[in-house]
Amino acid sequence: MGSPSYLLKKHDTYYFRQAWPNSLKPVIGQREIVRSLGVKEKSLAIRMAREFKINLDLIIDQISFNSLSDTKSAKQYLNNSLCGIN
Repeated sequence: MGSPSYLLKKHDTYYFRQAWPNSLKPVIGQREIVRSLGVKEKSLAIRMAREFKINLDLIIDQISFNSLSDTKSAKQYLNNSLCGIN
């Protein structure tokens, strides 16, 4: 089974990694998001990363389409939303 492009392994731990859309990079101030999934098993990491990706895509849609184009609002919404997903 191949790994999704957003799954990254460093040492023995899997991470979620995704580049921000070009339109959001200046707003968010980062090129990509990298979060530890905290697991060593590939099959579990794939399931967790898929769930994280779905939730992150919803967050990106909220920032993109709901007039959160100013940096402070977008970052605050992003940080609050990311706290809720693991």
